Amino acid sequence: MGIGCHRDGHRRGKRGGAGGSGQVDCRKCAAGSYSAQSNSGNCTRCDEGKYQGEGGKSFCTPLTICGAGTFVSGRGSMEADRTCAVCKPGHFADKHNAAACTRCCRGG
Repeated sequence: MGIGCHRDGHRRGKRGGAGGSGQVDCRKCAAGSYSAQSNSGNCTRCDEGKYQGEGGKSFCTPLTICGAGTFVSGRGSMEADRTCAVCKPGHFADKHNAAACTRCCRGG
């Protein structure tokens, strides 16, 4: 194999310094990005709806889906997963990723 960066989740970089050696080294992709190919010169930002909370990874993960009976308590980002919370008693959410819970109607 040639000289380069042969680790997924990392990108090729060049060492600088006073000597200007220009040697290739590996640099971790930052959280919120990934590199699926070894010896790549770039990291790719996670697509909308996905995240990667750690640096040096080769993939992004879909954001958690908040199901019925829960609401989105933390939106999530390219660096952090979405968080969900359970509706309080007497409240409901019947849609995925609801922004809030709705108070239940009282029977008559």
